Amino acid sequence: MVKYGGHVEAVRQADNKGTELYLVPYNHIKAIIFDEKDSAESCQTKFTAAWKEALQQAQTDFTQNVQEKVWQFLFEHLLQQQHPQHDDHDDDDNDNVLEEQQLTPIRGVHPGPALQLLVETSHPRVVQELLTKMTQIHRAAGINSEGLRKLVKKYDKHQPQDPTIYCLSAQLLPLLYTSTVYCGQSMLQDGIAFLRGLLSSQQQQQQEEDELASANGFSGTALSPFMVRHDSETRHQQATEMKLEEWDWLKRLVHSLLEESTSTQEHEAPSPLHDNNNKSSASLVPAQPPPTDSLLSHLVAHRGFHHIKDRNDKRPLENSLSAYELAWTAGIQLCECDIALTQDEHLVL
Repeated sequence: MVKYGGHVEAVRQADNKGTELYLVPYNHIKAIIFDEKDSAESCQTKFTAAWKEALQQAQTDFTQNVQEKVWQFLFEHLLQQQHPQHDDHDDDDNDNVLEEQQLTPIRGVHPGPALQLLVETSHPRVVQELLTKMTQIHRAAGINSEGLRKLVKKYDKHQPQDPTIYCLSAQLLPLLYTSTVYCGQSMLQDGIAFLRGLLSSQQQQQQEEDELASANGFSGTALSPFMVRHDSETRHQQATEMKLEEWDWLKRLVHSLLEESTSTQEHEAPSPLHDNNNKSSASLVPAQPPPTDSLLSHLVAHRGFHHIKDRNDKRPLENSLSAYELAWTAGIQLCECDIALTQDEHLVL
């Protein structure tokens, strides 16, 4: 298991490289807890000061990046798309009327409709760029808030003194849970989910329109602006409906697999190799899938059938095709694998 400090540093050197997003110095603050040279009072003072400084930097960085890289970026592109560019200024009155009509949808627009306007009026590259920025900021905020929480927990666990004096959870966690870096994650997460939904709907609609246009011998599609109010109550309702749909889909999938397995076992013809008069040929029968009520049918091979110490001379390396093949050969039907999400929203195994 990778320790959290190692995870933070791995993200800093890989996914966070080039973004200039702030990540808490987890290992540096953690070292203060285990410094045996300091007294309990000195350790608490140093830890609290370093922790509060990290929280302040995380808040400042989060607020600045959400403001500049998300919303200023979004509205600048909306203005570029909505504001008309004219070379001829002979008719200023007509220009003003046209600007008034085109700028009206932007005025006082809610976050959801603003994202919708961007998807409908901008190039997909611009929308993908915004989605990537939002995902990076959300990931950094999650790492920072979770790292700060873990540091407080680790300090209180390591200090055996009177908890009424040295317990910092009651002092520092309220600061974390009311900070922008913590509270702002839900807003950013809703925006990411909403933007992904808009992109998926747009791609599906574009595909259907292209197929219809191709059948009718017509090329080209027209934008149809669609304005909806996307407040917190609507987002909560949509999230709840999405979760219910996922649960229903999972139930249907499990029931269909069980029915398919039962039907296969009932209609499977007996093999001639199972003849009781021919016992010598029984060893040639390949291993059958375990019954649905057996233990193997409920086991999941974590990253395949590998050695817990990564001894490749004993078993294959974890998360490799050989490890999965060995698990399936051993009769384990379910395997868990590691996947990664690229910055342009693609899954990589």
